Amino acid sequence: MATASVNRLAAGGAALDRGDWARARAEFEAALAAGESREALEGLGRACFLLDDLDASVQAWERAYRLCRERGDAPGAARLACALARQAGQRGEQAVYNGWIERMRRLLSDLEECPEHALLAVQEGLFAFLRYNDPAAAQAHAASGRELARRFGLLDL
Repeated sequence: MATASVNRLAAGGAALDRGDWARARAEFEAALAAGESREALEGLGRACFLLDDLDASVQAWERAYRLCRERGDAPGAARLACALARQAGQRGEQAVYNGWIERMRRLLSDLEECPEHALLAVQEGLFAFLRYNDPAAAQAHAASGRELARRFGLLDL
């Protein structure tokens, strides 16, 4: 990856951290002008999501997902599947949510435990509570997610 693109990615990440989502979007778009990368697409998707441009976030995350799959990056693809599932769930698109969660499960099924397993557990817990009104399932998923998050140092999860 060229230095200019790396600098744009860093600037986009810093803009996300300080809540300047429009600047983050611009930085990630500039990084993509130099060449497509999973990092720029994932960042762009997050910036667009925070700017409430949901269609653009889905497009960016789907492109990043495809790149991860092409490159054999199962954890990256799983992380993006989770973002896409979460967004579909928020839109009330149950079938789309289920499809992305199932993709995430399949991607993670052959991997040793990793941070993305924690994401899956937390997402399933959240949806068990909000969508299915199943506090027992939500609590079980949350406990599993919390333990995995602790093990992998995911303080914000």
